[in-house]
Amino acid sequence: MVVQDLAEDLEQAQGKAQTLRLVVAAVERASSDFVGEDLSRANLDDIPLKGVRWDAGTIWPDEWEAWIRQASRPAGGEEGVLIVASEPHSSVVSADA
Repeated sequence: MVVQDLAEDLEQAQGKAQTLRLVVAAVERASSDFVGEDLSRANLDDIPLKGVRWDAGTIWPDEWEAWIRQASRPAGGEEGVLIVASEPHSSVVSADA
């Protein structure tokens, strides 16, 4: 009886952990999707931008745009979408790629 209760508890915990993992992944995706957003008035100081997705429709603050373009690489499988990498690249990537 105790073993069966423990097995059921473990199964429930595993199901809750799986649900939590999916929710965390959805929140991470939503918080890093700037495709088409107007960020021209955003204060991006001290904001971690690594992993942020953006495209030609995204409007960056003037002082950030050149750095963002240098720090980005094409997102695999998503035409026209770029991802901010951790370090700027030596060349500018076209948002129209």
